[in-house]
Amino acid sequence: MKTRILLPIILVLFLMACAPAQTSAPTATSIPWTPTLSATSTPAPTATITPIPTPIGGAPKMLIVADNELWRINMDAPGMQVIIPRGQFEKKFPEVSASSINSYISAVISPDGKKILLLTCTFFGFSCGNKKLYLSTVDLATIVEIKSYSGGLLQWSPDSDKVLLQGSANSMSKQIISANASSFGAVTQLPKSSAAFWSFDGANVYYYNNGLYIIKSDGTGQQTVKCDLCSMAGNLSSYAIAASPDGQRIAIGYKDGTLIITSADLSTFKMGLVGGYINQLHWSPDSQKVAVDINTGSNQTDIFVVGLEGSIIEKLPRPEGINYINTCGWSPDSRQIDYLAILEPGNALYLQGLGQEKPTLLTSVKTNSMSCPVWLSIQP
Repeated sequence: MKTRILLPIILVLFLMACAPAQTSAPTATSIPWTPTLSATSTPAPTATITPIPTPIGGAPKMLIVADNELWRINMDAPGMQVIIPRGQFEKKFPEVSASSINSYISAVISPDGKKILLLTCTFFGFSCGNKKLYLSTVDLATIVEIKSYSGGLLQWSPDSDKVLLQGSANSMSKQIISANASSFGAVTQLPKSSAAFWSFDGANVYYYNNGLYIIKSDGTGQQTVKCDLCSMAGNLSSYAIAASPDGQRIAIGYKDGTLIITSADLSTFKMGLVGGYINQLHWSPDSQKVAVDINTGSNQTDIFVVGLEGSIIEKLPRPEGINYINTCGWSPDSRQIDYLAILEPGNALYLQGLGQEKPTLLTSVKTNSMSCPVWLSIQP
């Protein structure tokens, strides 16, 4: 898109694990700007849920929706393979047309590459109206319109079986959209809250509503979570919170550039400063690094890679002449980050390797239609 749409600010803090009452709460005053270990507390029981294994070194391929088509990008032999041509997209979604500069399609592909959330809309000036949300199989053979969608962040569960609709800032609604074959498109309404996020295994959702709670993905089993760190929630960046794939840590970003990496049992945490408003966070598949997408000025964004101690490992270079970049995700080997850069008159997808002097341009389009890709460890 030609302008970067910033995520709304919700001043809440919600953490990922249920922890017992702590014998000493972390101090909320005089936040250190260098990595610091918090006071220890009574250790929480070891989690009994086994983390979902993360594929490392998978096949070098991506899926991406661009120019109203579904492409496969082959990293070992650079080039695009059209999986779903433009004509099929426009037949299934007649409100979208590549020939119209006012129509737009955005896609959020599931981690396994087998399902897609498709958001269509029509631009009226700078506003995107007539929004429609669809859940579809990647071949467009099964499509369900989610009629209850009113806007908000869409997040796939790690197992690709469900979608968390975090809801708009105004409605504060939260829903679970089923992507299971037996209940494809069914919607479960969650309690209203100002923010919510998945547990690392996709079994539960954590949400905040004048307190921190956990609830099963089917809407049952609500429990209160003890949260001593919630007293430090004043400057939280609404969607800049992410659980590591191994379920051992949580990264939390703040509006003032503070980054907290806490253990899952809330017993210890590290702090660091990245120097700008934190928009979003992406853990590497090996759970050893965090890509931090920040605003470093009124017309500029940057990406920092941060280690487990809260210290900056590397600041990634922006493409020449580009001010805005959006983090999309890591390669399966945890060594490369792919992200979208905002270009004029269109969008471009770059690949940045850690330690490399500049990013590599993979592809660009001249329409408003390009979404973040998903890396594939196996072909869909």
